[in-house]
Amino acid sequence: MREVFLDTTYGWLGTSESWRPSLNKARESLPNMYDVYKTFLHSIINTLHDSLSYIFSFLEKLDTLPEIIVNLGLGILTILIPLAIAILTDYYQKRREPTTDFAVLDLHVILDEVFKIKMLLFYVGLIFTPMLIWEVSPALLRLMEIIISTVGIVSTVIIILHVYKWTKGNIWKYRFSYVNRIKKREDLEMVWRSVWQTTNIIPSNEKQFFDKFSSIIDQLLKYNE
Repeated sequence: MREVFLDTTYGWLGTSESWRPSLNKARESLPNMYDVYKTFLHSIINTLHDSLSYIFSFLEKLDTLPEIIVNLGLGILTILIPLAIAILTDYYQKRREPTTDFAVLDLHVILDEVFKIKMLLFYVGLIFTPMLIWEVSPALLRLMEIIISTVGIVSTVIIILHVYKWTKGNIWKYRFSYVNRIKKREDLEMVWRSVWQTTNIIPSNEKQFFDKFSSIIDQLLKYNE
C-alpha cells in the first residue's frame, strides 16, 4: 500500500526532481510576511497620526465651541427647570389633600429616581466646568473636555426623558424601581408607611409591594440573628 500511495502521489506531482525546484521558486516569490505586517502597521500608525494631528490643529483654532456647549447646556436646563417646578407644584398641591396616595413615596421617587438630584448636579458640572478652562487648555485636553461635556449633556437629556415618562403617567415603574433599591432605615420606614397607608391599590401592584416588603423583612431578620 505504501508503494501504491507513493506512486500515486509522485504521479500527480511529478518526480521529486521536477516539482521541488518549482516549489522553491514559489517560496522565494512569496513576500516576507513580516515585511507585509510591518508595512501595514506603519500605514495604520501614519493614518492615525495624520487624523489626530488634524483634529488637534482644528481644536486649537476652535474658540466658539465653549459658547455653543454652554448655550446648549442652558437650553437643556431651560427645559428641565420648568418641568421640575410643575411636577413639584402639583405634588405639593395634592399632598394637602388628606386622601393623597403615596404622598411620601412619590416625593422620594421624584427627587431620587426621576430627577436624580445628586447625579443631576454632577451632570450639570460635567457640562459647564470643562469650558471654564478651555482657553488655557492644549488640544489633547480640549478633546477630553469635549467628551466630558458630551457625557454631561447626554445624561441630562436622559433625565428629561425620565421626567417626560413620569408626567405621561408611567409612575409605577419608578415607584417599584425606588423601593427595590432603597437602603436607609429612615427612608424605609417613611416610604413603607406611605405605601401601607394608601387604600385601593391595584391588586397586582399591591402584590409586588408585598413581595418586596417581605424580602426586606427577611433580610432584616437574618441581619439581626
